[in-house]
Amino acid sequence: MIQRARGFTLVEMLLALAILAALSVAAVTVLQNVMRADTLTRDKGGRMQALQLTFSQMAADFSQIIPRRSRDSASLFFAGRFQLGSDDWAIAFSRNGWPNPLGILPRSEIQNVSYRLRGDRLERLSYDQQDPLPGSLPTVTVMQRNVQAFRLRFYASGRWQDEWQQTQTLPQGWKSP
Repeated sequence: MIQRARGFTLVEMLLALAILAALSVAAVTVLQNVMRADTLTRDKGGRMQALQLTFSQMAADFSQIIPRRSRDSASLFFAGRFQLGSDDWAIAFSRNGWPNPLGILPRSEIQNVSYRLRGDRLERLSYDQQDPLPGSLPTVTVMQRNVQAFRLRFYASGRWQDEWQQTQTLPQGWKSP
């Protein structure tokens, strides 16, 4: 009786190696795609978080608008193109509700706030004092980068308007078109 050798032939080994190589390439491709998707998700998540913070700050500011003029302004609420150093629309108003816990800081809870687009940055300008002295510089906070336009529409007398020309009244509402 002749005994056959047990083991794998060269063809079987090459076939197994080819299958292993194909599975390895597929696994590496899947891993690369997962890592790329994770990076994109993190980038988009960071952008979404920044947008949420911007909209939260704007909502807090706009919900606290009060009809008050600053000493150097004739209007209660200002919105105009190419004003305040803006490359597009700018808006300026006074708001209440600026936290001053226990009155510790030597200021009121009223704050003058402006928004403007400069370059590709949406900026929030605020002053440390309710009526800043001439020559006082605002605190400039970059709210968003890569912004192409900053526009608002204003609601009054039952209709939406593209511009706000009234100096003695506040709009009843505003939105971004």
